Amino acid sequence: MRPRTAEKCHYLCPKCGDRLSRDRAGKGWVRHLFNRRCRYENGMND
Repeated sequence: MRPRTAEKCHYLCPKCGDRLSRDRAGKGWVRHLFNRRCRYENGMND
């Protein structure tokens, strides 16, 4: 998921409602914490 989308949604996935984790490395990635099967904006980064 794109970081700017995650920021707009307060780090909750708009599709499944799972919490999202920020990218610690600063490379523009965001990931789901619990629901890894959600495909919303999968593989996209800013």
